[in-house]
Amino acid sequence: MSLTQPHQDLIIVTIPHDQAIAGRIHLESGDLTVSQVKMDNIDVNSDAGEVEYRQVTLRGGSTKLSSGNFTGHDLTVQGQYTVNNQSGDNTVTNTTVDGYFLKTDAGDNELNGEDKGEEPLHQNDDAENVLHLITPSGDNEVN
Repeated sequence: MSLTQPHQDLIIVTIPHDQAIAGRIHLESGDLTVSQVKMDNIDVNSDAGEVEYRQVTLRGGSTKLSSGNFTGHDLTVQGQYTVNNQSGDNTVTNTTVDGYFLKTDAGDNELNGEDKGEEPLHQNDDAENVLHLITPSGDNEVN
């Protein structure tokens, strides 16, 4: 009997704790997981795949997904950060931020248990530190 492992392309980038990453990341396909790092004015574009941030500080910038879900755990948002997802769900939990703006055309917006359906949800969205979650076709959920 022969066991084979599925072929996986995996790139691991290690950043010193006192440094931040900046610039652009573009993925044509595949998942992106970022953990325990600071991201300064970074633009992330994913054509097909999941994007997950864990214990990440976001200082300006954006994440754009064409197809796939965005998940954020233990995020800190400094300044304005936008997740624009063309076809997928945006879910964030345990986020340190002053305000939110949630918008969907064909899904639900839920903020801390308050479900407004397709109606945009705003909470202190004129503050200095705001997370924007936008998806024409998917759900936005903040817990």
